Amino acid sequence: MQNKILSQITRTISRFLLIIGSIAALAACGNPQQSDLISIAGALKDAGFHPNLEAEYQQRIGQAKNEEDVRGVLRDQLALTEKAAPKLKALKLKSDEGRSIQNKLAGGFEKMGNGLRTAINADFNSQSTMLSAQNDMRAGGQDILAGMQEFATVAKTHGLNLDETLFQDKIQGLKDSLK
Repeated sequence: MQNKILSQITRTISRFLLIIGSIAALAACGNPQQSDLISIAGALKDAGFHPNLEAEYQQRIGQAKNEEDVRGVLRDQLALTEKAAPKLKALKLKSDEGRSIQNKLAGGFEKMGNGLRTAINADFNSQSTMLSAQNDMRAGGQDILAGMQEFATVAKTHGLNLDETLFQDKIQGLKDSLK
């Protein structure tokens, strides 16, 4: 059971990273909402998110030979979430929409970081501890998902070029993984 939980945790985080990476590829634009979205995407990119991150983490997890290898991947994921939340919080955004997205994403990354920290420090055989870690990450994931959905809505409303089909497919995958 604990390996399945750990696998779900890693897969869910990797999916988030792929979507965030696709958001971070946006081009510069004009109005306050567009400017805020570009700032948010830039902060995430500066934190280290990129489109190939999911594949990199999946490869590393697949090559993990022991618990310490898995913990190493989780530590790297924790470092990423610990960079993302403060970078997002430091942004001085101009629109209410931008601040709402900022708060959801930053809060989600903090919750996800709490879950990762719990998993890293846990005995992987402790089902209750691993379930607690998974629940924290699921709560963070739901906040991040809400922020990403709001990001997509604002982007579409304000004419930002976002691959809607790819984005919605990834959002659906996240919703499914959070059930």
